Amino acid sequence: MSPILLDLSLPIVTQRLVIRPMQPGDGKQLFAQINQSREMLKQWLPWVNSVQCEDDSEITVRTFYADYILRKAFHFVVCLDGQIIGGVGISDINWKIRRMNVGYWCAAQYQGNGYVTEAVNALINFAFTQLKAQKFVILCDSENTKSIKVAERCGFAFEAETLGVLDHPGNGELRLGRRYAKYC
Repeated sequence: MSPILLDLSLPIVTQRLVIRPMQPGDGKQLFAQINQSREMLKQWLPWVNSVQCEDDSEITVRTFYADYILRKAFHFVVCLDGQIIGGVGISDINWKIRRMNVGYWCAAQYQGNGYVTEAVNALINFAFTQLKAQKFVILCDSENTKSIKVAERCGFAFEAETLGVLDHPGNGELRLGRRYAKYC
């Protein structure tokens, strides 16, 4: 079956969070969280520098919404009490073997409360049950201890550490990166 024909049960609701696809109109709220957390986020996430204003954010949101409709990628906002506090996503999807990458971020003021772990676990469950994922991969910088802890708390197994898995945001320098995996 073509992935575009998948009927998905959304939003994903956890004990504290609502996780839903990014939608037109989310750009303003998303930009506010990114801008407030810019210094922290830009250390690890190359896309942060391309979001310089609300219009940049809204363009990104609409592009991600189109990718969701076409089942090319799944970029979700993570909401707490109706407020966007971060994002989780599934990208680099190989539908033939059902391998997918997961990414995540959280606004600085909401970190340390387990929201990312809760959101990633919910996303993994969604991918395994609704997308029939067989392998899920997390790639992160070897110095990004918060991301490493999320991968480990979510039951991902460390697979490798190698130079060039990621590049340093802003300068293209090869970085030592880690790859974690979880199998269905």
